[in-house]
Amino acid sequence: MKINHVVMDIEADGLLDTITKIHCLSIHILETGEKKTFTSYEDMIAFLIRADITLIGHYILLYDIPAIEKILKIKVTCRKIDTVALSWYLYPLEYKNGKQQTRQSHGLEHWGDILGVKKPPISDWENLTIEEYIFRCESDVEINTRLWLMMEEYLKEIYDGLDYNRLIGYLCYKLECAREQEEEFCHIDKPKAYQHLEAVMKQIDVKTEELADSMPENILYKKVQKPKIMYKKDESLSTIGEKWIALCKEHNLDSETTEEIKVEKSRERGNPGSPIQLKKWLLDLGWEPTIIEEVKSKATGLISENAKIASNGKICSNLKDMFEEHPYLQNLEGLALLSHRKGVFEGFINACDENNNVTASIQGFTNTLRFKHVKPIANLVKVGKPWGEEIRGLIIAPNDNYTLCGSDMSALEDTTKQHYMYNYDPEYVINMRTPGFDPHTDIAVFANLMTKEEEQIFKDLKYRVEDLKEKLSPEEKEIYSYLSKVRGNAKTVNFAAVYGAGAPKIAKTLKCDIAFAQKLHKAYWERNKAVKLIARDAYYKTVGNQMWLYNPVSGFYYSLRYEKDIFSTLNQGTGVYCFDSWLRKVRSKGIKIMLQYHDEIGFKVKKGEEEVSEKALKSSIQELNNEIKLNVPLGVSVQFGDSYSSIH
Repeated sequence: MKINHVVMDIEADGLLDTITKIHCLSIHILETGEKKTFTSYEDMIAFLIRADITLIGHYILLYDIPAIEKILKIKVTCRKIDTVALSWYLYPLEYKNGKQQTRQSHGLEHWGDILGVKKPPISDWENLTIEEYIFRCESDVEINTRLWLMMEEYLKEIYDGLDYNRLIGYLCYKLECAREQEEEFCHIDKPKAYQHLEAVMKQIDVKTEELADSMPENILYKKVQKPKIMYKKDESLSTIGEKWIALCKEHNLDSETTEEIKVEKSRERGNPGSPIQLKKWLLDLGWEPTIIEEVKSKATGLISENAKIASNGKICSNLKDMFEEHPYLQNLEGLALLSHRKGVFEGFINACDENNNVTASIQGFTNTLRFKHVKPIANLVKVGKPWGEEIRGLIIAPNDNYTLCGSDMSALEDTTKQHYMYNYDPEYVINMRTPGFDPHTDIAVFANLMTKEEEQIFKDLKYRVEDLKEKLSPEEKEIYSYLSKVRGNAKTVNFAAVYGAGAPKIAKTLKCDIAFAQKLHKAYWERNKAVKLIARDAYYKTVGNQMWLYNPVSGFYYSLRYEKDIFSTLNQGTGVYCFDSWLRKVRSKGIKIMLQYHDEIGFKVKKGEEEVSEKALKSSIQELNNEIKLNVPLGVSVQFGDSYSSIH
């Protein structure tokens, strides 16, 4: 049976939660050139239930198809291709003002501007004529047709004879998972969110007061001009005249000057809540900003640079360097973190619907095809970090009949790294998989920063502190603190070096001299020599303006921005593919996913069915191991609890 490729779009009266009507459905059958617009539901249904079509649309899996199935009460079973998924994959970058940057938009309006079809603007979504809805719908189909044809040609270039339809199926499957996640919702403990918000704001007030005490007073000025009347009727100086002459003397100006003189009007306490005051004070102290963001003026469209004190709860690194000389600045670090946490709690509260549910949505892919998540459920603070347990604890089971299940693929990126390293350094991989192996103390030992005996002492003390919850003696505390710091330095190198950081970057991060950083950097690469060999032997090519790295496990190409990222892209992309493949098997067993993050999933389980769920998760990973056959096996862990913090 011949399959026709059909570009389609709909116009409706709202988003998925409010939609009540589909105004029209427009199609373009690529094989025949036929174009048509349906306005009756009967005609729409008759076309959509055909088995000989592949539907192509923009956000089709996240909006059009769910909307159609909701309003028309049918199940659309034919093959579907979502061009927004391909846009995220194929075109992660754009060029503006001669600079390469992350593409800011992937919508049809953006592509219409590029492809020469202007998307008709709509200010009133509810009161247009049917002709106006049809015109907009047909325009979207025209944009999407041009976009798909361009994408198809690009895919042919990249894959050069290989089957790229597997990739399309994979990307669209990911959107199906994203849609399921949106439908499952996350239930939020809203009263607790308010409690945590209040507690955070109290701490912010304390920090703000402490910082205000250290800031200089803010002086307000006014401008004074020569009085119009300087003299009395008897030609003697008036009181105002006398004041003007005194003011001129104070500023070494002639009393006949026409200049305005700036004089102090009042003084007020320094305000840490004023970015202008705060930045001026810090700059006067010698601050050299390292966090710079580009800000576009709404009025002029011009882009300017804005120095930021903090980003995502972390303050500018140069400010930390000033703590020793100006210890009161440490309040900035606390305020930055607290302000970030305040924003998270407010985000949860504002996103709740009337049932205290929040949708966990996505807004794209990274180059390794990880999801980019939408706030408030995005980059959630880990348990163990300040306020991490409170934040994750807001996501709870919907009622007493359910519990939450969390399952993550154990040390996923370590496992995929070992898979690639095995062919180059099997002995080291076997060593890494030995029970109790610690990659960070291993590097420390390899760099001669600690002995094997000290490594064992650290592991013993760590077990006593973290697992047995024992109190250490003062002497043991000192040893543990020292060895923890050594391990921490090695950990930094482990995570930084694989992503291309050199000795200067490591020295800056660790605040150490370059010789020490070079020693750590050298030890890492001697220990992980296989990583460079893997990157050396990896295959990539340039198509258009973009480098594409081939992944032998998935069989897909991944966009590559820099050559230094070859191994990290290869490794993380493999991890994502393994996770998605496991997820496919899990979902095939009837499990509906509420959350998916990097290497973990969360879902609701009826109480009493925990054992069944655990069995499904573990059998799925075994099936995947039998199918993919990595050099080292993948594993999963499973936890149950009443909140997201207790299952992670």
